[in-house]
Amino acid sequence: MNQLFGRALIHFRYRKKYTWEELSDWKLALIGAPSFLVGAYYLWVVGKVMPDFLEISRDHALTPKAVVVLVFLGGLALSGLVFMTIAKRCYELLYKRNFK
Repeated sequence: MNQLFGRALIHFRYRKKYTWEELSDWKLALIGAPSFLVGAYYLWVVGKVMPDFLEISRDHALTPKAVVVLVFLGGLALSGLVFMTIAKRCYELLYKRNFK
């Protein structure tokens, strides 16, 4: 079992790396659609929670727990932006190939 895992790991490590332009339309769609959904959800959550957080932090002091929440929301927003950037890149390539 360990040998099988090792061979699979070596095969994965030395596989051919593709650029975005080399991926087929189906692969771009399978990468872009979930990226859009995840990114939109993350940014929606941050958009819903952040105004309440800022209002509460304006009235009360920033405790260490509040700083942890702020760091978590910032990381969630950054993750959402990364996912949306991937979705935008996939969309741009699909649009350029199929509709221009």
